[in-house]
Amino acid sequence: HVLDFHAGATWYSEALLPTPFRARYQGDPRAEARTHADGIIGHIAIGNAAKGDAALLPGATQFVVTEAKMFSPLSRGTRNAPTYDQAARTVACIAETLYRAERCPSKVPSLALIVLAPQQRIDGGTITALLNTESVAAAVRSRAQSFAPELDRWIAEWFGPTLDAITIAPLSWEQVIRDIGGIDAQAGGELATFYQRCTKVNTSGPQSAPG
Repeated sequence: HVLDFHAGATWYSEALLPTPFRARYQGDPRAEARTHADGIIGHIAIGNAAKGDAALLPGATQFVVTEAKMFSPLSRGTRNAPTYDQAARTVACIAETLYRAERCPSKVPSLALIVLAPQQRIDGGTITALLNTESVAAAVRSRAQSFAPELDRWIAEWFGPTLDAITIAPLSWEQVIRDIGGIDAQAGGELATFYQRCTKVNTSGPQSAPG
C-alpha cells in the first residue's frame, strides 16, 4: 500500500518542508515561506534546524507527503506566483528536501505525493487536473525562471530526477477506510462512522459512509 510504513519509518503532521524559492536577500519579492505538509511518512527527522522543520535521514528509503482535503480544492497559486499551484509547490519542496539531504531520488523507492480526498471530489477532476507530471513540471520550471540562472542546476540535477521518480496521485478517503477495514474491521467501522459525520459538515459532500 502506498501508505505502508517502511521498517524504521515514522510519521509527522504539519511538518515544514524547505523551499528552493527562499529569499536571497531581505525583502526578496520572489520568495516564499516553507510549506506545511499535512502529513509525512518516512525516514525523517523533525526540528533539527527549527521547530517543525523536516529533514531526511541518511539512507532514507521512504518519503511520502500527504495532503488532506475534504471539499476544498488544491490551491491554484501563491501571492508571488499565481500559476504555482499547491501540487507543484509540494513536489518542489520534496525535491529540495532530497537535495539538502544529498539523497538521490532514485534511491528512495517510496517517494510520493498523495492527495487524500473524498471520491466525489476526485471524480470531479478538479484535484486530478493538477496531479500530472506535465502540469507540475511546467509550474515549477516557470517559477524557477525568476531565480535563473541560480536554480538551473537544481532543476536539472534534483527537480527533474525527483519528477522522474515520484508518484503523484489522489487517494480517496473511502478507499483508505475500506483498506483499513479489510485488516481491522472494528477500526474500519469506527473510521467510516467518523467520516460520515465529517461529510455532513459540508452539505456538498457525500452523505453515506463507505462500504
